[in-house]
Amino acid sequence: MRSLRLQGRSGDDGPIDAHISKIVDGVSGTAMQSFANQLTDKEIAAVITYQRNAWGNNTGDVIQASDINAYKTQEAEPSSKEL
Repeated sequence: MRSLRLQGRSGDDGPIDAHISKIVDGVSGTAMQSFANQLTDKEIAAVITYQRNAWGNNTGDVIQASDINAYKTQEAEPSSKEL
């Protein structure tokens, strides 16, 4: 039986924006769905903070709803490629 690796799991201790993206947008081609329409920014921030600081992941990061909102705002802005 394969064990579930939690400590140091890819994304849980990596760049915060990448972690936010996984929760907000989901991951195409996997079972990881988007939670943007199901959770509030505050709830998403709480989930990410917990993942980054539980199960042996001790990043010390505290994600705020404003971080989630900033990510969503940045994502909604047209990139220079689209202009």
